[in-house]
Amino acid sequence: EMVLVGLGVLMLIVGYVWDIVFPINKALWSSSFVLVTAGWANIFLALIYYLSDVRGLKFGSIFKYAGANAITVYFLSSFVSKLFYSIKVAGDTSLHGWLFQNIFVHDFMPLELSSLLYALTVVSFYMLLAYIMYRKKIFIKV
Repeated sequence: EMVLVGLGVLMLIVGYVWDIVFPINKALWSSSFVLVTAGWANIFLALIYYLSDVRGLKFGSIFKYAGANAITVYFLSSFVSKLFYSIKVAGDTSLHGWLFQNIFVHDFMPLELSSLLYALTVVSFYMLLAYIMYRKKIFIKV
């Protein structure tokens, strides 16, 4: 795992230095973006390897639950997202916008943190749904 960490750190350094000449740009998949992304991916892969294979921690069940009904989770998340954007609750405000503004946006936290909490709540909902479906042995396949 130390090789993965070393390569990850090297890619991060090269990517951030290269950012000076060729800015990190996700939309264009710039070479600096690829290096930084790959660097972080290597570091997290090493961390997961260390925790699961070396230390023996078992934490991958959530991925098993989501993977057993991946199509269902994907379809529902896309469908509900479009539905929440299309339902208008207060004038021109969508249900998504209303939920975000009224539940997650607060004066005491940055907007980025509010957005992260909203996203984590949505993901948690679908993971819980996947878990329930898995426990009840409901598997929807195409």
